[in-house]
Amino acid sequence: LVARSLELFADAMPPAFLEVGRLYVDHLDAVCDLWEEGERTLLHGDSHLGNLFEDPSGGEPEIGFLDWAVISRGPGIRDVAYYLSNSMPTELRRSEERALLDLYREGLVAAGIDAPSPEMLWRRYRMHVAYSWAAAATTSAMGDKWQPLEVGMASMQRATAAVADLGTVELFRGELGL
Repeated sequence: LVARSLELFADAMPPAFLEVGRLYVDHLDAVCDLWEEGERTLLHGDSHLGNLFEDPSGGEPEIGFLDWAVISRGPGIRDVAYYLSNSMPTELRRSEERALLDLYREGLVAAGIDAPSPEMLWRRYRMHVAYSWAAAATTSAMGDKWQPLEVGMASMQRATAAVADLGTVELFRGELGL
């Protein structure tokens, strides 16, 4: 589906779209190996805005995730990167992502978890925005079958902007010796 997405949308997207897509298609196993680095935890796996719910029944609203169809174990930063790069407006992500990652790391430390260094967390975050990109690209390649195409396209545009902003392709190339 990623290859299909490249066929359908590359001409209308920024260069980072085709760059990350070709890297993904050509080096899938190596990319997936890098995505598996780090501490493992329970992942939602599809942590985008459309899968959030708010339950106001207890006074202060509780927020949670719906649709646990792709639940898995992996580095927690995957769900964080997925949400930030796929669902947050690009300008808001750009202005807040460092502070949000610091807050995420502080939460891990406060819970007694041996958190990665800020530098390592940033590196992993930059890699996992490509995971979010792949999810948005495959969803868009399905047209309106999984969700309205305009929703998938908006997510794909935000994720592509994150890939470009964060130098994700260059990071992968360096890690893979390309």
